[in-house]
Amino acid sequence: MAKNSAPTVRASRTAARKSDRTGTKRGAKPIVKSKVARPATKKARKPVASRNRKPGVTKASTPKAERGRVASPAKRTKGNLGTLRVPSRKPKMLNSTHVEGTMVDGVLVAKLKCEKLGEYEASIVQGDISAAAKGTSWKVALDFTDVQLISSVGLGLIVTLNKAAKTNKGRMSMFNLNPNLLNLFKITRLDSGLLIKSTAQEAIEAVK
Repeated sequence: MAKNSAPTVRASRTAARKSDRTGTKRGAKPIVKSKVARPATKKARKPVASRNRKPGVTKASTPKAERGRVASPAKRTKGNLGTLRVPSRKPKMLNSTHVEGTMVDGVLVAKLKCEKLGEYEASIVQGDISAAAKGTSWKVALDFTDVQLISSVGLGLIVTLNKAAKTNKGRMSMFNLNPNLLNLFKITRLDSGLLIKSTAQEAIEAVK
């Protein structure tokens, strides 16, 4: 029996050496990795409907020239407009911090809303009246109801406005002056070159 077992031991040792070289252990089966074939089909993306695109119309079916355009509202034509009423525009009235003006028979009646016509007030009043008088061919009537004092600068303003009216082929008058202001114009001798009236109607008729 010893003679028959010797070749068997040698054969097992040779098999063990071969298994060590290949990296497998005794009695262990070789691991074979199996590759599972996956289907090559891709999921089809659903077309995203644009905000301005009609339902059922995809990007592929829309020409490039029409892509990115925003739907414009329908233009109004004479057929769908019907009869439109245009509101009548009222003539512009002068209403600032120092002057309140109204149009009476083509004459600008400007009421001075200040008790004192000094250097500060004179610059504002001159700008307001000059801008408004252009639309009336410089036919201006000044209302001095609220004015109590006039400085030398204020007197210069009145003379400047009177010259501007004559230069533009217009006229300027004044009304509702208190006794102190009337006396001031007499002392300075400005009353001879100015149209000073008692009422608004007389002042308007004088510059027509």
